[in-house]
Order: sequence, then C-alpha cells, then structure tokens
Amino acid sequence: LILARPTLMIQPNDVLLTIGDPNVLNNVFLSVKQELGRFPSPFGSNIYCLLDMLEMSQKRIEAIMNDAMIMHSKINSKRLHVKIINPTNNKLFTKIKNFNNSHISVNIDYFNRDASSFLVGDVAHYDVGLIVTDTKYFNKQKALFHKAKVPIFKIGKGGFANLKIGAILASDSEEIEKSSSVILDCCAQLDLEVSLYHYSPNTINQKSSLVEHFENLSRLFGKEVEIIQDTEKNPLIKLQKRYDLLQFVPFHRKILDSRFAAFLSTDIERLPHRLEDCYQIYIPTNI
Repeated sequence: LILARPTLMIQPNDVLLTIGDPNVLNNVFLSVKQELGRFPSPFGSNIYCLLDMLEMSQKRIEAIMNDAMIMHSKINSKRLHVKIINPTNNKLFTKIKNFNNSHISVNIDYFNRDASSFLVGDVAHYDVGLIVTDTKYFNKQKALFHKAKVPIFKIGKGGFANLKIGAILASDSEEIEKSSSVILDCCAQLDLEVSLYHYSPNTINQKSSLVEHFENLSRLFGKEVEIIQDTEKNPLIKLQKRYDLLQFVPFHRKILDSRFAAFLSTDIERLPHRLEDCYQIYIPTNI
C-alpha cells in the first residue's frame, strides 16, 4: 500500500483505494470512468416541460418553451417532453403542437387539471432528468417538485443567452459536495465559467474542506473554478442584481419552509428566493 503524495504517478494496472463519503466517491468515479457531457444523467435521460395554459400567460409559456428548447440543444438530453394541461385553442397552442418531431414530444392532457396527479409518475415514465419551469410556477409547486427528486431548471429574467457564470453559494455543505461533479458537468456543457462563493463567517484565513474539494475536482474536469471567500458580507447581497448567473441550489426540505420562517436565517442555502430573478437549478438531496 503506497500512500498518495503530490509527486506520485499512477501507472497502468495500479489499483486505487479511495476513502470518503459514498455519494461523493460515486460521483467522482463516474466522472473519471465516463466522458464529460452526461448531464442530465444520472437523474434521467430527458428534459420535461410542463405548460399549464390556464395558470400561465402566453408570455410565460413562450419563455419556458424557448429556454427548454435551448437547454435541450446544449446538454446531453435525448428528448424534450412537453406536457400541456388545461389547453386553450389559440395560435400559441397550435404553434407548440407543431413542435412535435423526433426530438420533441408534445403531449396534451385533456383530463388532469392539476400537476399533482401525474407529475411524479411522468418523471418515471419519461425517464426525466431535468424539469423546466418558471419562478411563479416553481413557488406554487415547490413541494411537488421536491417530491419528483430530479433537478429543476427555473428560468430567470436575464435571458438564456446572457448566462456567463455557474454560481455556487455555500458555506460548508455536504449536499454541495455530493452535487459537485453534476454542477461542473452542466457548466462544461453550457460553456459557463464556474464561481464558488464561499461564505463562512466563522472561518478566518483558513481553507475549508469544500474549497479544497472544488479545487481538486476542477483539475479532474479541466475546468477552472473561481473561489470567492468572504467572512463578512453574505454573497446573496452582492449578487442580487446579477442576471448573468445560473445558480446551483441544493434542493433540501428546508427550502419548502415559508419565507417568513427563513427571514432571520443566515443560512444562505435557505434563502435562494433572494436570487429568484436569476436562472437557478435546484439539485435534489433526498435521493
């Protein structure tokens, strides 16, 4: 047994023994074993877009549909499934129906009026790895999206074309480490720079394990990660007017709490609504 050191070179047929959190190690293993460009795998193979024509305005539907198609064209999804409920017979409805082709499947549900009766079943049936929605619908259906256990891509105000940075806002977080390879893979496919905003009021001049983890993983992916550490000013305050960010958020149950309950919290992972005008991807932690 040879203990690893910076100068050690791995040779063919060497056997590597790795020790650590099973979820983190599995993500790293998959990253090494396979090529980049797997996302939305390992969650699923396809993108799912739910359009409620009674709940959503035409402007909202067009924005969701447009960003869903752009995302589908950029990441390694096999198919975009569009589900329409409460259909309204108008020009937009006809336009969306005409998108149906070998890469986009348009399904019209004339019977179910609320997503709670079918969404989780659709995720399994269509092998969904990413759901696309907007802020208003996400806030209304947060509990249902959490139950789906797949990433949620919530569109923002700045427009997909203006996205430049994949942003991670965290203190020391096991959930962020478990999702780190997924985040870097997604940013690589979308050609986004990666910035880790590490807010740790109790740590001064001390490198955290989370920062070290991203530094190591960035070398594995060949993707530079900008580390921004702050012990005083919460990055949520600095980033509120930035619309070129795609924020990655661990989707744990505490996000389902009311905003009033989170109002006095200093935990930045309970406060993603402070950046709800930005594009966000909520990554499930309860798998």
